[in-house]
Amino acid sequence: MNIDEMDLLKSALDESPLSETAFQRARAQLNAHPPRKHHLRLLSRRSAVGVGALAAGAAVVFAVTSTGSSSIPATSAAQSSQSAQSGQAPVVQSPLMTLAAHITAGQAQQAGDASLVIRTQTIGNRTPETSYNLYTDAGAFFGGADERSLQQAVGANQAMDEGSSSAEVAAARSAVTGDLDQARTQLVNASPNSLGLGLGTAERQRIWDEARAQNPKAATAPQDAPTGRRLEELTGNYLWNNGLDALSAAGGDEGVRAGILRIFSTVPAIKVAEGTNTLTLTAGSDLFGGGSPETLTIDRNSGVPIRLVSAADGDLPQSVSTYQVSRVTLADLKN
Repeated sequence: MNIDEMDLLKSALDESPLSETAFQRARAQLNAHPPRKHHLRLLSRRSAVGVGALAAGAAVVFAVTSTGSSSIPATSAAQSSQSAQSGQAPVVQSPLMTLAAHITAGQAQQAGDASLVIRTQTIGNRTPETSYNLYTDAGAFFGGADERSLQQAVGANQAMDEGSSSAEVAAARSAVTGDLDQARTQLVNASPNSLGLGLGTAERQRIWDEARAQNPKAATAPQDAPTGRRLEELTGNYLWNNGLDALSAAGGDEGVRAGILRIFSTVPAIKVAEGTNTLTLTAGSDLFGGGSPETLTIDRNSGVPIRLVSAADGDLPQSVSTYQVSRVTLADLKN
């Protein structure tokens, strides 16, 4: 057990002696919210490898509803490269905005009352590991290492601390019909950061100075709070990482998917390649301080996440995650 697992068990569980089911659920929660690699915590962060729960391959017997949607026509709209000098969203037209509009149009037909995301992660040459993540439309999060432990958690109403996921999901939903600039700021601020988006120049500088003073690794960081392209890159880094968190937690919710796609469409460093049945989103190295890019493959008709690849980067081996996303009815899991 590593330090992250021990900290999680101390904070998420209060059970002595610790049962195997409780331990598996705690590890599943850590897998759902893996730690981030920090090139320099003050400046950038990168999704890091997580700790899994059990080997992949557990069968799904839940009564689920497909998240698929009717097909949409291809679009040739190019992603804008307009700079976000103050962390604001550039005006864009992209396949992501087209898909988000298509998803929103069918949102009234959404079935069930919760999102089930089964995530299988393979890190380097390790054995694949799977976690079951259930996020209800009301905001409760349940995790399990397998189908049985998830059903036990739901049946006992043992919701977990969802960390920053609730704030990330709320930001995604607000991006569907609300102000997109505000939704971007909300998504960035869903996790601790030193950017001070939405604040005045003096207040942003105060927050930046405090972060530099508290982090000895940031001694070489610029003294002035970031602006211009650097602020755009750092903002994009948080939008990408927090957006992936929202999709991992509630990817079965059409409003969450549509909101995250709208937000991703405003990040110039996220490029979109259109396939017959998929869209491939590539977060460029600019978002990771020159590190390796990440790619997310989604269904081009529903926006459901399919596969996330984090290329090997320094001491981090390649990480490949695949997703099975569906809508479920919470009451069915309690039976």
